[in-house]
Amino acid sequence: MIIKDSILNPSHSFNLGGLDYDKGVYTLFYSNKSVDAQGDVIKNDVSVGLRSKTEFNKVLQEPLPISSWSDGTTSFSDLDTLVGHITLLLFNAAGGSSALQTGRYLIGWQEFVDSNTTELNPLVQSSVNGGEVHLTNNNEGTATSSSTNDNSDTTILGLNDLWDTATNTVVFNGTGVQRNDLFDIRVDLNISASIIPQDFELRVDFYDQASGLGNLRFSLTEHVSTETLSAGVFRSRGVNIDGYVGDSILNGSAKIYLVGTKSFEVEVVGWKINLFKVASGGIINTGNVDQPDNIINTINSAVVGEPIGSDIVPNIVTLTQAEYDASTPVATTFYIING
Repeated sequence: MIIKDSILNPSHSFNLGGLDYDKGVYTLFYSNKSVDAQGDVIKNDVSVGLRSKTEFNKVLQEPLPISSWSDGTTSFSDLDTLVGHITLLLFNAAGGSSALQTGRYLIGWQEFVDSNTTELNPLVQSSVNGGEVHLTNNNEGTATSSSTNDNSDTTILGLNDLWDTATNTVVFNGTGVQRNDLFDIRVDLNISASIIPQDFELRVDFYDQASGLGNLRFSLTEHVSTETLSAGVFRSRGVNIDGYVGDSILNGSAKIYLVGTKSFEVEVVGWKINLFKVASGGIINTGNVDQPDNIINTINSAVVGEPIGSDIVPNIVTLTQAEYDASTPVATTFYIING
């Protein structure tokens, strides 16, 4: 099996058997472990495979003997060289050290630019008593950082786009966002107050289901501006709203609204969503266990530098012997009996 850097996108992908896969998503695992007379693992008899870092039953490549692996030119003959080669492909962006490239897994941003609304075709709130409009964005405009609407060069590796143009919602479910991840949404608008003076605020409503469905769990608001100059003139305004993804919205979504105290029109320029993965000790928070809001739940489990045959422990729990005896143990959980 040939494993090497992607030809088309070596900074973000590796190539396995002719197909490209995202870096930062998969990890090594081993099988066919045998021991010598002293009980030590015979390293070069081990078979090596690839599986998802977070879904341990999702196998990308079943374990193969060391000699079955190749870099495209030479087959491997020893475990250490093979593991070193694959580890660099799985976790390092091309041309940089792992320390320099760690940020690609922790920090990123996505930009979505609208082309549908204009000053001649704005969203309209016509009530003189004030009201709100649900802001839309078709993501077909020209971004400031690129001539395309492709966020792959700036987003966190392994994270899909968070904006759904079909429902005009921010999406968390199924995008790779995890519990306690931080976000900062920068919204840029051109606003025309039909009547002055007028106050404007931005409101983001968060739901526990996709597409703005389910229960409204909470809202975040931020003052945008107080317009006192000439009515009917479009003016550029921007505002940031930040927060974190808790359990209540982890599988949900959000809608963005502009609220005014009188009638108004608005052109959506677009928004930039800054993303920050919560990490501790270099391990990204997987959010498997409920904790108080200010405590990060992490398990520092890695096989790099450990004896051959070591496996990652994705979850640790404590319980009594009676509770353990009455349960159905999960193969990937480490149980601590406390009584």
